[in-house]
Amino acid sequence: MRHHFIRFLTALALMLAGATTYLLAKTGGELSLPASAIPAGSVPAVPAPPAAAPKSDFEKQVATIAQDVRASRERPWARDIRGLAATVARLSGEVLELGNDWRRLDDVEWRMSTLARRIGGVRDDARDLALSAPPDKSLAGPAKRLHDNARDLAAECRRLETFLSEIRAQRGYSPETADFEDDVAQARRDAEGLEAESKTILKLVQ
Repeated sequence: MRHHFIRFLTALALMLAGATTYLLAKTGGELSLPASAIPAGSVPAVPAPPAAAPKSDFEKQVATIAQDVRASRERPWARDIRGLAATVARLSGEVLELGNDWRRLDDVEWRMSTLARRIGGVRDDARDLALSAPPDKSLAGPAKRLHDNARDLAAECRRLETFLSEIRAQRGYSPETADFEDDVAQARRDAEGLEAESKTILKLVQ
């Protein structure tokens, strides 16, 4: 009797094992009970996650702008625009620097015209003194002023030549500065000639 009971339990266990294997194969390896089979209150309810607070219009705009910026950085034309902006900035600096040079050259031109008038006046004074015969000591004052003016003119021309050479060293050769250099060199030669002539006249009347 005891052996029959053991064989019955063994057969029952084999039947349950086979049924379990069959159910696992049909359900894809998962077994679940219907909700109606679970007594109410036996399983605690899982709380739902808190709902995210809605974004304000400002936050949405900021997010959109940030997204547009990130996207624009990846576009080839954006790189081209940044390169163009850098080029424009560099050219703007060069134009400003060139503008400063032109203003300096305008100043040189004004000083040159002033020198030309002064050289003409000194040359007239020198001619008048040279034509005075016989020279006497009453001409010593005008001759001294003539010599001082001619000397100052020659020094001013030399300063202008130095100034223009500095511009050439900074900006390189240009026809405009070359014309100024030629004019200033000629003015310097004229002034130095007047300085020598006035010195001779000054000696005659002293």
